[in-house]
Amino acid sequence: MSRRSSAACGGLIRNNNGRFIKGFVVSIGSCNALWAELWGLFKGIQLARAMHLHQVYFEMGSLQVVKFFKERKSQSRHL
Repeated sequence: MSRRSSAACGGLIRNNNGRFIKGFVVSIGSCNALWAELWGLFKGIQLARAMHLHQVYFEMGSLQVVKFFKERKSQSRHL
């Protein structure tokens, strides 16, 4: 069973030279680590869209999130 606790997510946006542009931190209530990582990705996507950024790369240190999307992608092919 996943452990749930008070969580927050955050991230930052850098330009193509690695220079800091903008960052964010959001309290997301009670959830496990996987959901906190997913919320961070979601909030990062929202911020990039609000800034009208069109070519965006996301970097994360969570193998769990990569597996989450790979599993969803393989399941959607069989529908």
